[in-house]
Amino acid sequence: MSKAAFSAAIVYRGEPIFTISRKGKTLAERMVDTLRAVEGIKDVLVLDRSGEQSPDIALACKKLGVKLHKASRRNPLSASFLAGALIQRSGVMLVPAAFPFVQSKFAQEAICKMKNENLDVLQFKDFPEGLAPTGVYRTGHLASTSISSLIDLFTGTRRAFSVRIRDKNARCGSMKWEDVVSQVPVRSFAVRSAEDIKNMVEVWPELETDDCGEMLLEDVFSATRLDTYLDWLSKSQKTSPTPHLVNEHLNDLERKFERTTLKSYPPYVCLNLTPMCNARCTFCTYDPKALERKEFISLDAVKQMTWLKYTSNFAIWGGIGDSLVHPQFSEMFSHVRETHPHLSISLFTNGISLTKDIADTLVGKLDTFNCSFNAASREVFLELMRVDKFEQVRENLRYLAQRRKETGATRPHLTASLVMTKESLSDIKPFVDLMYELGFDAVTFANFVSTTTVHKRDMDISSSLYLCKEEADAAVSSAIERGKELGMTINMPALFSETEGVNIVTGTRLKAPKWEKCTDPWRMCYLTVNDVGVPQMVFCCSGLYYDVDYDPEHLDEESLWKVWNHPAAQFFRKTTNHPGENAICTYCKTVDRFDPDNAFAVYDAYDQMKPIFESIAVKAETGSS
Repeated sequence: MSKAAFSAAIVYRGEPIFTISRKGKTLAERMVDTLRAVEGIKDVLVLDRSGEQSPDIALACKKLGVKLHKASRRNPLSASFLAGALIQRSGVMLVPAAFPFVQSKFAQEAICKMKNENLDVLQFKDFPEGLAPTGVYRTGHLASTSISSLIDLFTGTRRAFSVRIRDKNARCGSMKWEDVVSQVPVRSFAVRSAEDIKNMVEVWPELETDDCGEMLLEDVFSATRLDTYLDWLSKSQKTSPTPHLVNEHLNDLERKFERTTLKSYPPYVCLNLTPMCNARCTFCTYDPKALERKEFISLDAVKQMTWLKYTSNFAIWGGIGDSLVHPQFSEMFSHVRETHPHLSISLFTNGISLTKDIADTLVGKLDTFNCSFNAASREVFLELMRVDKFEQVRENLRYLAQRRKETGATRPHLTASLVMTKESLSDIKPFVDLMYELGFDAVTFANFVSTTTVHKRDMDISSSLYLCKEEADAAVSSAIERGKELGMTINMPALFSETEGVNIVTGTRLKAPKWEKCTDPWRMCYLTVNDVGVPQMVFCCSGLYYDVDYDPEHLDEESLWKVWNHPAAQFFRKTTNHPGENAICTYCKTVDRFDPDNAFAVYDAYDQMKPIFESIAVKAETGSS
């Protein structure tokens, strides 16, 4: 037996790979044959983590000529036994059975990389799930980490046993998808049931070939085949235990092929619970006297939102209004968190109504918390937000951060934001110190949006920092340096003096790559309200509304799907990434909307599109396509 050879271990968790056959071979046979053909792999074993006692599996492994190794997490010695079983091998390659189409090309390149670079650990990054191994480990490294874990367990250093696959002395390497394949690959997702695998193999017979990892989506799918696959994905998400993952895959395909009527649900949803607010910020469009509608979203309506099981991110905030003003906020949040534990939930608030009871409800359950605090002093807070609540908000935020620390919770991530104006210029650096002292993780600075100040905000354009750029850069630079000293994350637009690497992204000057493709009309669903409180669904952050009305008391799956596929949304999906076809999208990709010189640019763009929107409104009323 060659010490230079590797073993391949199929990580089995109960998937039906031993029972599903294609052309006379089970999926397990296919996997074993693929792995045995890889130069450098001497033998194949099955690492059984299912926790089941199945004589059929043992018999199937015997027929395949592979060893069956039990690897129960309840047995702290199992990892050491595995290391012992591999004593005659250089290492082990772990291959998932959840998607049984591993490609020999990637396995071969992994073996070569391990040998050439003398690595202890090799990980795979950004690979389509199932097409590559999950990792390759040297036998000596696996043994040493197993022994360290056992020592920790028996000495009481750790309460539960798990093998550390890395340590600070390990020679670690990685293979990235972009380094192996230069073009967009077929993307897969984890298969969880026998029916899933059967359907996938029938719909996608190309998966039987060893080169499917190199096929492009455009090559695989003709229009008919794509429709068949999208239909199957749409049906699969109804029964999948992880429908949000299936929905993400479905949504990615629909976006890539620029489908206008979507079968997928929006991966990112924002819900405005109320148009009412307890602040009167000068830089905001909120005007209680202008509201035509002031109703709150009901708890019953939130309970109708069963489609949240398909989404991945849920943001509780809106264009105007503060969610914590809602008298049933805690009940609503708890319902969503308990019913949809997979969701990443964020909250945006001014913090005035952040009571101790609400803070206790959020700690350990909310993922991201952002407070629009806007000042480091009572005087600036009062001038900008026009309510004398600075101390109250400060202590509310202090309590939230303290509770997170006391409970040992890792969430929510705590961020505070400040809208930068001439009035708040002196508070920019002190704001970093204040939020650090309160126990927050990050600070976000943003200019106020001059685009919609015209006739809509009390703050005048003369308050813009664009009119005092040098002074603004000095204040922000000082805040950045202070953030580095304190270890605080600072999020901000590009400095006015910066030009290299600065591009317009969603109407904002950012140090970021040039924005080529917009994904918002496929991914973003804002269930918000317009300036007079009328419920509106929007699908981008242009600041405009397109008369896509929704009923806040009817938020069931069918109602959401109809709004999500409104003719206005379909139009944007059709035109957003085609230059010259949508003036609003061109504006968003090329115009700095924070610059007062561009205050009317978005209205000019809207006027160009007005005839089209009028036609869309007729289609929506008549139900025509």
